[in-house]
Amino acid sequence: MLAEKIKQMADKYACGRLIFFLEGGYNLNTIGSSFIFTLTGLAG
Repeated sequence: MLAEKIKQMADKYACGRLIFFLEGGYNLNTIGSSFIFTLTGLAG
């Protein structure tokens, strides 16, 4: 998952700091799903 790779890079290069901007257009279901999958990937 992309979020897991980003977390690994943040741990290595930025002391684990991350910032995310979620964008899903006008589809609220897509935004919600994207948010859940991103947090799941980060939680590891």
